[in-house]
Amino acid sequence: MLDQSEPIRTLLVRLIADGRHHAHAAAHSKAEELARVHEGFAAGFHTAAVYVADLIATGRVRAGQQIRAEDEAVAQRAADSLNVDPAERANAISDAIYGAPAEREHIGGNAEDCPGCAGTNPPYPFLCPGPDEAVQEVS
Repeated sequence: MLDQSEPIRTLLVRLIADGRHHAHAAAHSKAEELARVHEGFAAGFHTAAVYVADLIATGRVRAGQQIRAEDEAVAQRAADSLNVDPAERANAISDAIYGAPAEREHIGGNAEDCPGCAGTNPPYPFLCPGPDEAVQEVS
């Protein structure tokens, strides 16, 4: 049974278990594209687990790990303001990682492929207004 009295160790166990799950799914997937997706998840969980293990073992970030001060500040604000509602908490974390919707740039073309149009449900024919028009709309 997982001892949840030490949250950072619980996180490490979850990262390893989830990584193992995705590695197993990649190895046993019949569809190559799905196997690649699982390999990507497994690699991400592996990297995160190594990072957390380093924090547990040494109390500091591994040598050579460079995180911009701006990224650290955004992450700290997100961590300091965790909402009780799981959906809002997930949205706040997504905004911290990928940028809030207002920060996402419009790329033009198909709105389904545009980070700036994500979640906006533009009218048919689902075209992104492009970077120039999007800036004018926000202003």
